[in-house]
Amino acid sequence: VLTSIDARGTESIREALPPFGPGEVMSYNLKWTVIKGGEARMSVIENAETDSLWEVHSLAWSTGVVDVFYTVRDTIVSTIDRNTLLPTRFVKKQHEGKYHRDSTYVFDQAAGIIHRNGGSFACSLKVHDILSVLYQVRTYPLAVGQTYEATVYEGGKLYTAAINVLRREQVTVPAGTFDCVVAEPILQSEAIFKQKGRLWIWFTDDERRIPVLMSSEVPVGAITAELYSYRPPVHGDSTATSLR
Repeated sequence: VLTSIDARGTESIREALPPFGPGEVMSYNLKWTVIKGGEARMSVIENAETDSLWEVHSLAWSTGVVDVFYTVRDTIVSTIDRNTLLPTRFVKKQHEGKYHRDSTYVFDQAAGIIHRNGGSFACSLKVHDILSVLYQVRTYPLAVGQTYEATVYEGGKLYTAAINVLRREQVTVPAGTFDCVVAEPILQSEAIFKQKGRLWIWFTDDERRIPVLMSSEVPVGAITAELYSYRPPVHGDSTATSLR
């Protein structure tokens, strides 16, 4: 569950139909500082075993000269409950330069237990992983000046992540020009990439809240993901078929 905290410190919770679903594909160009050197893709598909689950896939890979000096091959899959948007399973395989890490978590949300590496971790809260929380954030209004919070589990740590909505801003990426809200997630662990500093995300300022631009500091410079293609959910409404 995400909590919205306004300037007076009061809390409210808003439920909304997700602006994404199976069939949605977001494709990005990746830049290390100013050099284009990779691509990333985030997609939602139906789970092959049950229609109560969706799978959120995040792939990132380096190309060209960047691939020679700093190879990236990242795969993350978060299996989420389509009704609660909470994860049931999380698999991450990271290869970024000399950094290699594979992780698998199984979330038993009803029992309040997270299984990892043959052990278990008890937690009474509803918990997200680093990928499912990005999609959960898209279900909220993202009002400027507000902070949204979520409980996140990553790397053996359970913590409260804050998402600060900073300002409105118009940005241009290969997919077009968009009116956006700029949010800064405050994390205590890695996000989708192995960042070492601050992370910013530009969401479209509409009901879809598409992340069209992401920028973070990584061990080698900074990495930016710019949206170049968007495919709406298969069952999305007609307004979702166009980015403009």
